[in-house]
Amino acid sequence: MSEKIIEIKNLSYSYPDGTKALSGINLDIYRNESVGIIGPNGAGKTTFLLQLNGILRGQGQICICGMDICDKNLAIIRKNVGLIFQDPDAQLFMPTAKEDVAFGPLNMNLPKETISSLAEKALSAVDMLDAKDKLAHHLSLGEKKRVSIATVLAMNPEVLVMDEPTSNLDPKHKKSLILLINGLAHTKLISSHDLRLITETCNRVIILDKGMVIADGKTRDILSDRALLHKYDFDVDVIPQAYLSSPISS
Repeated sequence: MSEKIIEIKNLSYSYPDGTKALSGINLDIYRNESVGIIGPNGAGKTTFLLQLNGILRGQGQICICGMDICDKNLAIIRKNVGLIFQDPDAQLFMPTAKEDVAFGPLNMNLPKETISSLAEKALSAVDMLDAKDKLAHHLSLGEKKRVSIATVLAMNPEVLVMDEPTSNLDPKHKKSLILLINGLAHTKLISSHDLRLITETCNRVIILDKGMVIADGKTRDILSDRALLHKYDFDVDVIPQAYLSSPISS
């Protein structure tokens, strides 16, 4: 097994109104893993993702690349953990695609030429360099999602965290985004209701429910357990038959 890149010990989180969103989560994520986070609405998936770069701060311990999440480490942790929101309009706010992608490096006080190079390299990685001067509101949803990924890639993160990356995409753009995700050589955590996406991009799956880890294992093992999937109302019809033909766990 490769080195641990994320270590989580006894993580819990409650919202200001007292709603308990996460409870006693213990997880290790290893370098170059692609991990799917699945569960019903309200399971705590997005709340969990927002803990990983300190947007939300709960009780317990989270260690990223050997550093605890704390005030003094927050800037470098947020560079190392790139969060891609479900809604790209929450991530894109500059006039053009290139300016959006350059925003992160610009705030690192890098030389102008370096910033431009990083932005164009990131746009190239998501096949959006030709759109670098386009206005964000002229892009399709699929294009916006690609540019959102580029804004994170420009920071050279160790970990990519994606919240519902294929939501609201048509089949063509969904397939294109899956190919893009699979081509990214990063540790990836992907939260999604789209089990087809999870089967095609993740080698490990974690099920959350009521803020707790219910199951954690290899994708094939988790998604071949029909009894478990039915218990949490997952749509097994979208899972490839090769998974569902495996034995059902007792």
